Amino acid sequence: MTTEQIVKRIAVLLAILAIAAVGATPAVAQNASREASVQDGFEAVQCTSDVPRALIGKRMKNERVVVIEARHADIGLKDLGAYEVSDRMTSITWHMCGGDFMLLQDGASVVRNVLLLPPHEHSQMAFMMACQVNGQSETGIFVALLGKDTGYNPNAPDTTFYPAEAAWKIDVGRADFLKLPGKGVYCATISRSGGR
Repeated sequence: MTTEQIVKRIAVLLAILAIAAVGATPAVAQNASREASVQDGFEAVQCTSDVPRALIGKRMKNERVVVIEARHADIGLKDLGAYEVSDRMTSITWHMCGGDFMLLQDGASVVRNVLLLPPHEHSQMAFMMACQVNGQSETGIFVALLGKDTGYNPNAPDTTFYPAEAAWKIDVGRADFLKLPGKGVYCATISRSGGR
Protein backbone atom coordinates (compact mmCIF):
# COMPACT_ATOMS: atom_id res chain seq x y z
CA MET A 1 0.00 0.00 0.00
CA THR A 2 1.40 3.40 -0.97
CA THR A 3 1.67 6.40 1.32
CA GLU A 4 -0.96 8.21 -0.76
CA GLN A 5 -3.43 5.33 -0.31
CA ILE A 6 -2.82 5.28 3.45
CA VAL A 7 -3.37 9.05 3.69
CA LYS A 8 -6.62 8.78 1.71
CA ARG A 9 -7.91 5.98 3.97
CA ILE A 10 -7.07 7.97 7.08
CA ALA A 11 -8.84 11.05 5.65
CA VAL A 12 -11.95 8.98 4.93
CA LEU A 13 -11.95 7.49 8.43
CA LEU A 14 -11.46 10.90 10.06
CA ALA A 15 -14.34 12.36 8.02
CA ILE A 16 -16.63 9.50 9.02
CA LEU A 17 -15.64 9.79 12.69
CA ALA A 18 -16.15 13.56 12.71
CA ILE A 19 -19.61 13.24 11.23
CA ALA A 20 -20.54 10.36 13.50
CA ALA A 21 -19.49 12.43 16.51
CA VAL A 22 -22.11 15.09 15.70
CA GLY A 23 -24.85 12.54 14.97
CA ALA A 24 -24.96 12.73 11.17
CA THR A 25 -27.09 10.46 9.05
CA PRO A 26 -25.49 7.60 7.05
CA ALA A 27 -26.12 9.48 3.77
CA VAL A 28 -24.13 12.48 5.04
CA ALA A 29 -21.35 10.20 6.24
CA GLN A 30 -21.23 8.48 2.84
CA ASN A 31 -21.02 11.85 1.08
CA ALA A 32 -18.22 13.00 3.39
CA SER A 33 -16.19 9.85 2.76
CA ARG A 34 -16.73 10.32 -0.99
CA GLU A 35 -15.48 13.94 -0.76
CA ALA A 36 -12.44 12.97 1.27
CA SER A 37 -11.41 10.20 -1.10
CA VAL A 38 -11.50 11.70 -4.62
CA GLN A 39 -12.02 15.16 -6.07
CA ASP A 40 -13.53 14.53 -9.52
CA GLY A 41 -16.06 17.36 -9.84
CA PHE A 42 -19.10 15.37 -8.67
CA GLU A 43 -18.07 15.14 -5.00
CA ALA A 44 -20.26 18.09 -3.94
CA VAL A 45 -23.42 16.91 -5.73
CA GLN A 46 -26.32 16.00 -3.47
CA CYS A 47 -29.73 15.26 -4.95
CA THR A 48 -31.42 17.34 -2.24
CA SER A 49 -29.54 20.51 -3.24
CA ASP A 50 -28.89 22.70 -6.30
CA VAL A 51 -27.02 20.36 -8.67
CA PRO A 52 -25.89 23.05 -11.19
CA ARG A 53 -24.51 25.23 -8.39
CA ALA A 54 -22.59 22.24 -6.99
CA LEU A 55 -20.95 21.62 -10.39
CA ILE A 56 -20.18 25.11 -11.76
CA GLY A 57 -16.53 25.99 -11.24
CA LYS A 58 -15.47 22.41 -10.52
CA ARG A 59 -12.58 20.82 -12.41
CA MET A 60 -13.70 17.47 -13.79
CA LYS A 61 -11.24 14.63 -13.43
CA ASN A 62 -10.23 12.86 -16.63
CA GLU A 63 -10.64 9.18 -15.87
CA ARG A 64 -12.65 6.22 -17.12
CA VAL A 65 -16.39 6.93 -17.11
CA VAL A 66 -17.25 3.59 -15.49
CA VAL A 67 -15.01 4.47 -12.53
CA ILE A 68 -16.70 7.86 -12.05
CA GLU A 69 -20.17 6.34 -12.44
CA ALA A 70 -19.41 3.62 -9.89
CA ARG A 71 -18.00 6.16 -7.42
CA HIS A 72 -21.21 8.19 -7.63
CA ALA A 73 -23.83 5.44 -7.79
CA ASP A 74 -25.56 7.16 -4.85
CA ILE A 75 -26.65 10.00 -7.19
CA GLY A 76 -27.42 7.64 -10.11
CA LEU A 77 -24.61 9.08 -12.25
CA LYS A 78 -24.58 7.94 -15.91
CA ASP A 79 -22.71 9.42 -18.86
CA LEU A 80 -25.08 10.19 -21.76
CA GLY A 81 -22.58 11.49 -24.30
CA ALA A 82 -20.46 14.45 -25.30
CA TYR A 83 -20.12 16.92 -28.16
CA GLU A 84 -17.23 19.23 -29.01
CA VAL A 85 -18.92 22.63 -29.27
CA SER A 86 -15.70 24.44 -30.24
CA ASP A 87 -11.96 24.02 -29.92
CA ARG A 88 -12.25 25.43 -26.38
CA MET A 89 -15.66 24.16 -25.20
CA THR A 90 -17.19 20.69 -24.79
CA SER A 91 -20.75 19.78 -23.89
CA ILE A 92 -21.12 16.64 -21.76
CA THR A 93 -24.50 15.28 -20.69
CA TRP A 94 -24.89 13.31 -17.46
CA HIS A 95 -27.93 11.70 -15.86
CA MET A 96 -27.93 12.20 -12.08
CA CYS A 97 -30.44 12.76 -9.32
CA GLY A 98 -33.26 11.72 -11.65
CA GLY A 99 -32.55 14.37 -14.32
CA ASP A 100 -30.38 14.97 -17.39
CA PHE A 101 -27.81 17.75 -16.99
CA MET A 102 -25.76 19.22 -19.85
CA LEU A 103 -22.41 20.63 -18.71
CA LEU A 104 -20.29 23.13 -20.65
CA GLN A 105 -16.62 22.48 -19.90
CA ASP A 106 -13.72 24.65 -21.01
CA GLY A 107 -10.36 23.38 -22.28
CA ALA A 108 -9.10 23.03 -18.70
CA SER A 109 -12.06 20.70 -17.85
CA VAL A 110 -13.67 23.32 -15.61
CA VAL A 111 -17.50 23.35 -15.65
CA ARG A 112 -18.60 26.80 -16.82
CA ASN A 113 -22.37 26.26 -16.97
CA VAL A 114 -25.00 23.56 -16.42
CA LEU A 115 -28.40 23.14 -18.06
CA LEU A 116 -31.04 20.90 -16.51
CA LEU A 117 -32.95 19.52 -19.48
CA PRO A 118 -36.71 19.42 -19.03
CA PRO A 119 -38.17 15.95 -18.45
CA HIS A 120 -38.36 14.00 -21.69
CA GLU A 121 -39.41 10.47 -22.52
CA HIS A 122 -36.96 7.80 -23.60
CA SER A 123 -37.81 8.25 -27.28
CA GLN A 124 -37.05 11.99 -27.10
CA MET A 125 -33.45 13.04 -27.38
CA ALA A 126 -31.35 16.13 -26.71
CA PHE A 127 -29.51 17.15 -29.87
CA MET A 128 -26.89 19.60 -31.04
CA MET A 129 -28.60 21.54 -33.81
CA ALA A 130 -28.70 24.16 -36.48
CA CYS A 131 -32.00 25.99 -35.94
CA GLN A 132 -34.50 28.36 -37.50
CA VAL A 133 -36.57 30.64 -35.29
CA ASN A 134 -39.82 31.87 -36.86
CA GLY A 135 -38.38 31.10 -40.31
CA GLN A 136 -35.11 32.98 -39.70
CA SER A 137 -31.90 30.94 -39.76
CA GLU A 138 -29.77 31.20 -36.65
CA THR A 139 -26.04 30.57 -36.76
CA GLY A 140 -24.20 28.73 -34.03
CA ILE A 141 -24.59 25.51 -32.12
CA PHE A 142 -27.90 24.57 -30.50
CA VAL A 143 -29.28 22.02 -28.09
CA ALA A 144 -32.86 20.94 -28.80
CA LEU A 145 -35.39 18.40 -27.61
CA LEU A 146 -37.35 16.75 -30.39
CA GLY A 147 -40.59 15.02 -29.50
CA LYS A 148 -41.27 11.48 -30.60
CA ASP A 149 -44.16 12.66 -32.81
CA THR A 150 -42.14 15.12 -34.91
CA GLY A 151 -41.33 12.63 -37.67
CA TYR A 152 -37.64 12.82 -36.79
CA ASN A 153 -35.53 10.48 -38.88
CA PRO A 154 -31.90 10.08 -37.73
CA ASN A 155 -30.95 9.01 -41.27
CA ALA A 156 -32.37 12.15 -42.91
CA PRO A 157 -29.95 14.71 -44.37
CA ASP A 158 -28.80 17.52 -42.06
CA THR A 159 -31.01 19.95 -44.00
CA THR A 160 -34.24 18.36 -42.74
CA PHE A 161 -35.74 20.61 -40.04
CA TYR A 162 -37.99 19.27 -37.27
CA PRO A 163 -40.10 21.17 -34.72
CA ALA A 164 -38.35 21.47 -31.36
CA GLU A 165 -40.18 21.17 -28.05
CA ALA A 166 -37.42 23.20 -26.39
CA ALA A 167 -34.14 24.65 -27.69
CA TRP A 168 -31.12 26.61 -26.46
CA LYS A 169 -28.32 28.33 -28.34
CA ILE A 170 -24.86 27.78 -26.86
CA ASP A 171 -22.97 31.05 -26.44
CA VAL A 172 -19.38 29.78 -26.40
CA GLY A 173 -17.85 33.15 -25.46
CA ARG A 174 -20.03 33.49 -22.34
CA ALA A 175 -20.33 29.72 -21.74
CA ASP A 176 -24.09 30.12 -21.57
CA PHE A 177 -27.29 28.41 -22.72
CA LEU A 178 -29.64 30.96 -24.32
CA LYS A 179 -33.26 29.72 -24.32
CA LEU A 180 -35.04 30.08 -27.66
CA PRO A 181 -38.77 30.90 -27.79
CA GLY A 182 -41.01 27.85 -27.39
CA LYS A 183 -42.93 28.10 -30.65
CA GLY A 184 -41.66 28.43 -34.20
CA VAL A 185 -38.31 26.72 -33.57
CA TYR A 186 -37.20 24.10 -36.10
CA CYS A 187 -33.86 22.34 -35.93
CA ALA A 188 -31.69 20.12 -38.14
CA THR A 189 -29.48 17.42 -36.71
CA ILE A 190 -25.74 17.78 -36.52
CA SER A 191 -25.08 15.13 -33.87
CA ARG A 192 -26.99 13.24 -31.19
CA SER A 193 -26.06 13.88 -27.58
CA GLY A 194 -27.46 13.31 -24.15
CA GLY A 195 -30.70 11.41 -24.58
CA ARG A 196 -32.02 8.30 -22.92
